[in-house]
Amino acid sequence: MKLAINNGYAEPLAWLGSSNNLPGLCWLPKIDENGSSNVEGNLKISCVPESVSFTENGIEIIGTEYIINSEVENMWSTDGNHIVDGGLTHGKIKVRVGNNHETITVSGTRRMLQAIKLGNVLLVPNKVQWKDEDFAILASKEGKSYHRIDIANLEEGADKLKEENEKKILIGIKKELADFQQQ
Repeated sequence: MKLAINNGYAEPLAWLGSSNNLPGLCWLPKIDENGSSNVEGNLKISCVPESVSFTENGIEIIGTEYIINSEVENMWSTDGNHIVDGGLTHGKIKVRVGNNHETITVSGTRRMLQAIKLGNVLLVPNKVQWKDEDFAILASKEGKSYHRIDIANLEEGADKLKEENEKKILIGIKKELADFQQQ
């Protein structure tokens, strides 16, 4: 993964599928008991190599957090030659942007849309450092860090997501470890 990043390929965050549950490793695919992963698709994303840091606690990027304020509405699927095995599933959600609640359309795996819960967040990487597709990391907030759930394409309404309040985002550490390390 580090080699991919050093060459401008955003492999650690470009795949769709279930995340690894091991502390610090949720940016990697889940590995089953046979040593296989279940990557369901990928996005074409490139990045500035210096924009990604690998730490003992996970992977660090610069981006903006948007809190999800609704369940998924109006879920629908499309078939054909898409980035996701079995077709792409779309849905509308509301996120907090400043003091407003904006409706945006996201797409990805059906499992990803079904995993969206109130209070989850969309982490949108800095658009200068991460290129090619509008995407966000669907995550749960775990203390001061985030646990990756999946990746979402940003579609209609993505232009409402402004790069305000950008910050360093640590993806990977579990809350229990973060709490222990702060003691």
